[in-house]
Amino acid sequence: MNVSTNFYEAVRVANKIAKQQMHALRFHAHHVVALLFRMVHALTSQTSHIKG
Repeated sequence: MNVSTNFYEAVRVANKIAKQQMHALRFHAHHVVALLFRMVHALTSQTSHIKG
């Protein structure tokens, strides 16, 4: 009985940590995509400025 209770508690904690990690990862991925988009935009504006 005690072992199964500990097991479910461990699963519950792991699930909570996994959800937090996924949320952080999603936020981080959004941040990285925004950063890449800004870099690409800066590069394209620089090259068009050089051409023009």
